[in-house]
Amino acid sequence: MAWLSQAACRNANTSLFFRQGRHQVAKAKEFCQVCPVVADCLALALKTNSEYGVFGGLSADERRLM
Repeated sequence: MAWLSQAACRNANTSLFFRQGRHQVAKAKEFCQVCPVVADCLALALKTNSEYGVFGGLSADERRLM
């Protein structure tokens, strides 16, 4: 998981990615829009079946639909 050091969110407050509400999710997704490792992040979330938070540009609900 060396890619984590390249993540746009690496220095962000991680609680931002676990808040609920449309506005908070949108703020978290802003990091994902410019992240060079968004695909790796999403793959990890899907592989580990992450039930909460924004990973790889998708909320938990969006990942469940995949």
